[in-house]
Amino acid sequence: MTLSPRQRATLELLALGLPNKEIAGQLNIAPATVREYVSDLLALFECDNRTQVVLKARRLGFILD
Repeated sequence: MTLSPRQRATLELLALGLPNKEIAGQLNIAPATVREYVSDLLALFECDNRTQVVLKARRLGFILD
Protein backbone atom coordinates (compact mmCIF):
# COMPACT_ATOMS: atom_id res chain seq x y z
CA MET A 1 0.00 0.00 0.00
CA THR A 2 1.33 3.41 -0.97
CA LEU A 3 0.20 6.69 0.54
CA SER A 4 0.51 10.09 -1.09
CA PRO A 5 2.56 12.67 0.81
CA ARG A 6 -0.65 14.47 1.87
CA GLN A 7 -2.28 11.23 3.03
CA ARG A 8 0.83 10.42 5.05
CA ALA A 9 0.86 13.92 6.61
CA THR A 10 -2.84 13.64 7.41
CA LEU A 11 -2.27 10.25 8.99
CA GLU A 12 0.54 11.58 11.17
CA LEU A 13 -1.63 14.45 12.38
CA LEU A 14 -4.52 12.04 13.00
CA ALA A 15 -2.15 10.05 15.19
CA LEU A 16 -1.63 13.19 17.28
CA GLY A 17 -5.38 13.31 17.85
CA LEU A 18 -5.94 16.54 15.94
CA PRO A 19 -9.42 17.36 14.60
CA ASN A 20 -9.95 17.98 10.90
CA LYS A 21 -9.97 21.77 11.32
CA GLU A 22 -6.53 21.76 12.95
CA ILE A 23 -5.16 19.30 10.41
CA ALA A 24 -6.42 21.60 7.66
CA GLY A 25 -4.72 24.57 9.28
CA GLN A 26 -1.39 22.79 9.65
CA LEU A 27 -1.44 21.48 6.07
CA ASN A 28 -2.85 24.74 4.68
CA ILE A 29 -5.75 22.95 2.98
CA ALA A 30 -9.54 23.11 3.28
CA PRO A 31 -11.30 21.05 5.97
CA ALA A 32 -13.29 19.39 3.18
CA THR A 33 -10.02 18.17 1.68
CA VAL A 34 -9.01 16.73 5.04
CA ARG A 35 -12.33 14.87 5.17
CA GLU A 36 -11.54 13.39 1.74
CA TYR A 37 -8.09 12.27 2.90
CA VAL A 38 -9.54 10.74 6.07
CA SER A 39 -12.18 8.91 4.00
CA ASP A 40 -9.45 7.64 1.68
CA LEU A 41 -7.41 6.43 4.66
CA LEU A 42 -10.45 4.65 6.11
CA ALA A 43 -10.92 2.82 2.83
CA LEU A 44 -7.22 2.05 2.29
CA PHE A 45 -6.78 0.60 5.77
CA GLU A 46 -10.24 -1.02 5.71
CA CYS A 47 -11.27 0.64 8.97
CA ASP A 48 -14.48 2.11 10.33
CA ASN A 49 -13.07 5.04 12.28
CA ARG A 50 -10.04 7.27 12.79
CA THR A 51 -8.80 5.42 15.86
CA GLN A 52 -8.75 2.11 13.99
CA VAL A 53 -6.83 3.73 11.12
CA VAL A 54 -4.16 5.05 13.49
CA LEU A 55 -3.82 1.73 15.32
CA LYS A 56 -3.58 -0.26 12.08
CA ALA A 57 -1.15 2.23 10.55
CA ARG A 58 1.08 1.91 13.61
CA ARG A 59 0.94 -1.88 13.45
CA LEU A 60 1.87 -1.81 9.75
CA GLY A 61 4.75 0.63 10.28
CA PHE A 62 3.25 3.71 8.63
CA ILE A 63 3.47 5.64 11.91
CA LEU A 64 6.64 5.47 13.96
CA ASP A 65 6.54 6.61 17.57
